Amino acid sequence: MFIAYLIVTVVTAAANVFSATLDFIRYKQISINMARVGVPESWMPLLGILKGAAAVGLLVGIGVPFVGASAALGLVCFFVGALVTHLRARDYSFGLAVVFLALAVATLVLTLHARAPVAFAGVHTRIPHTHRDDSPRTHIERPRRGVLTGVMSSTLKTTLVWESGVSAVNSSRLRLKSSLRLQSILSGRRRYESLFVGW
Repeated sequence: MFIAYLIVTVVTAAANVFSATLDFIRYKQISINMARVGVPESWMPLLGILKGAAAVGLLVGIGVPFVGASAALGLVCFFVGALVTHLRARDYSFGLAVVFLALAVATLVLTLHARAPVAFAGVHTRIPHTHRDDSPRTHIERPRRGVLTGVMSSTLKTTLVWESGVSAVNSSRLRLKSSLRLQSILSGRRRYESLFVGW
């Protein structure tokens, strides 16, 4: 895909350099066609500058894809305007303008398709960086949850131990009360037996 992009870009740039040269020298046939559609001949140097700048932009775009895409888009707009000018003047001899427009569209499509990953490489490199920024927060939150869980578990253990101690004290009190009652019963029985023996 890159080879096709490179070939189409070079051909489009060369064609526009050739057309710009004809504008600069005010080639006779170009002057006649422009007069036919109502474009002043004084515009020819300006049109040549625009085409030459676009051609340079296409070549620079091989290394800087954003510049190449912008130059190709500018050429598309330029030749669409040329076609509209011919149609408004009811001049249908715009075969070369269609060829130049097709080259510009092909260059734009290939630039966006083949060079977009390079043009937007900075965006992809920033995405993992965002995840790296989020990961420390996740690691910070997990220890806090662990500490909270440990505090809760230790509090629960302390509560259970305290309750077990209280239950043990209560059970010991119950045993003590039971033994005291038993002793009182036994002592009363002995007194009763001693009284009975006295009779």
